[in-house]
Amino acid sequence: MKATRTEWGAVGGIAFVALIAIAAIALNNSLDSHDERSEFVEYYSKFRGTSHEWREFLATFVVFFAAFCFAWFLRSLYRLVRTADDGLAVLSVGAGFLFLALLVAAFVASTAVGTTLAFSDGYVVDIDTAILMSDVALLLLTASAAGAAVMIWAVSLAARRAGFLPRWLVWGGFAVAVAGLAATVLDGIPHLLELAWIVAVSYVMTRRPRMNSAIAPRGTI
Repeated sequence: MKATRTEWGAVGGIAFVALIAIAAIALNNSLDSHDERSEFVEYYSKFRGTSHEWREFLATFVVFFAAFCFAWFLRSLYRLVRTADDGLAVLSVGAGFLFLALLVAAFVASTAVGTTLAFSDGYVVDIDTAILMSDVALLLLTASAAGAAVMIWAVSLAARRAGFLPRWLVWGGFAVAVAGLAATVLDGIPHLLELAWIVAVSYVMTRRPRMNSAIAPRGTI
């Protein structure tokens, strides 16, 4: 039973990354705040009756489901880190939920104008508001990378002490955490590295019996 719970947490982590990738692909052609004002005008003037409508809605819905999956991943991660250090376990799960909240908020901000336009016939887009929401989404996404960095650093530190992750993943986690704190200058690279770390930890959870047994002695969350 303990091993099954651990595997569900791993499945949740992998599913989270897959769903976030789907949402990002769905919004691949969306505008960002660096585009010209004329591009915002053209985009939203042709929004109704196009594929943009279902892509905006799909992306938001998928991210909400991804959040549910990530909560299961965090549950297993908490129980695992707790075998090494209670304080680091609390820090990792707290930072993990902060990362998740900021990431979901970033997606909601990026799709807010388009979703409102799709579901409200009387809504008229204000281009300045659209540009502002794009900036807000970018800031929230950058902040989410910092939250993930704290989570990854705490898990890596606990793993270095207790040995429940392979050495390459421990030191790789420290590198990813540092990159996450520099997300402003590294553009989207830290986000990709953080998602790759989640996949790697999830995979190790399914492949290492030692990790399953490590969770069993302590309490549940």
